[in-house]
Amino acid sequence: MRVAILADIPYEVRHGESRGIYGGDPPTCRFSPEEARRVALDLREGRLEIDPSWLPDTPEGREAERRLNRAGRHGDLVFAGFFAAVMPAALIGLLVR
Repeated sequence: MRVAILADIPYEVRHGESRGIYGGDPPTCRFSPEEARRVALDLREGRLEIDPSWLPDTPEGREAERRLNRAGRHGDLVFAGFFAAVMPAALIGLLVR
């Protein structure tokens, strides 16, 4: 989708079917075949340049992936710390009644 925005082509996002408590299918982007061919040609001929941090085979892309993974781990640690602090207090509150 980033490349579609960069190339200024129209796209449609279709959200996946809901699976109730199990979540849902991931959203998909739809492009017209003509626009996709035009963007592929622009990329091949160098008229459109992609940010290196979007590509997993560049140093910038690997660093962006590391930052994303690191941010996810920090969120997990915050949740675990909150859970570890709140659950004993809740259990003690239930037992004291």
